[in-house]
Amino acid sequence: MEELVVRGPQTDYLNELIAKVYDAAFDSSLWSPTLHEISGALGASGAVVFGAPLGINGTRCSPGLCETMDWFFREGIAMNNPRPERAMRLRHKSPVLCESDMFSPWELEHLPYNAAVNRFYRWEMGGIFSRADDAPLFFTVTRGRNTERFGSAEKELMAALFPHFERAAQVALRLNLAEANGMINAFEHTATAAVLLGASGRTLNLNPSAELLMGPDLSVCNRRLEAKDPRSNRDLQALVHDLTLCPPQLTKRAISSAVTVRRGNGNPIVVHGLPLSEVGRDRNIFQEACAVLVLVSTDDRRLPSASLLSQTYGLTGAEARLACLLSEGLDLGEAADRLRVTRHTVRSQLKSVMHKTRTNRQAELVSLLAHLAIVPGSKR
Repeated sequence: MEELVVRGPQTDYLNELIAKVYDAAFDSSLWSPTLHEISGALGASGAVVFGAPLGINGTRCSPGLCETMDWFFREGIAMNNPRPERAMRLRHKSPVLCESDMFSPWELEHLPYNAAVNRFYRWEMGGIFSRADDAPLFFTVTRGRNTERFGSAEKELMAALFPHFERAAQVALRLNLAEANGMINAFEHTATAAVLLGASGRTLNLNPSAELLMGPDLSVCNRRLEAKDPRSNRDLQALVHDLTLCPPQLTKRAISSAVTVRRGNGNPIVVHGLPLSEVGRDRNIFQEACAVLVLVSTDDRRLPSASLLSQTYGLTGAEARLACLLSEGLDLGEAADRLRVTRHTVRSQLKSVMHKTRTNRQAELVSLLAHLAIVPGSKR
């Protein structure tokens, strides 16, 4: 059968859009208008870039596909999309594939996903242009039912675009990863252990404080943070999964923000999870880092510095030293012995400290001082 002829894509215009692809690498807000223009140049009704699996990783699409993408995610249709897997399996045959390259006519009409998307569009062309955290990134364009399928000319032009999408994606990934690494380095300035996680749950980086907590009870194995204690590891992996892999519309349980890792020798480590991006359509597909784990060792006692107490509350040197000892857990008698002063002296100093800090009880004072113990130089 002779191939149907379509109006040729605007080759010169497409070349002009390559620069906009690189601009979008630096400003993600430019992806939507750029994809709209590329879609028009390819004679398509819409274009989308997305990370697999589609239901978990985000999308960037032209305005004409926003309603479709909203429906895919809202109804959970995206989680049952067989097209990315087929594209990966058949990639060796061609970098750009159409729907008829991947499915038989019967499959196009009757497979649940294909039947569902037929209400929005009929013809699709696309392929894998890069990878993020070892997961494929796809670029596809679509046409409606009452139009002609994509032909060899469009395939060749899309294949020519892929190297530029690849380079733009790598630029965007490196920029976002550098930003995320800067954040865990900021945690280091407060002596806080932090682990950077990728979209697949893999460990991308640890700051020095986190590396100090690694050992037989908590370690990175095959780029994944694991606990030796089975129950702790189960809770830890569930936290990582919820932060990096679980679409919110598919979970009916509350996502825990912290778990406890038990250790054979020493007190437990508390692991707090902080998401860096949304899970689902709104996730930035070029943001490889998607969560931070903050590790808090319960063996680690943080104490406020005397100089900070003097600066914050106007304490004298002697008063600040007494306050530091009380925050360590010493009673007044022990503090007096450590400072080599009488108990009457420390009582008088404590009264002055409580007046300056506007506290009424010693326990209230110690609680207040603990809030100042997260700043640089306050770990002993």
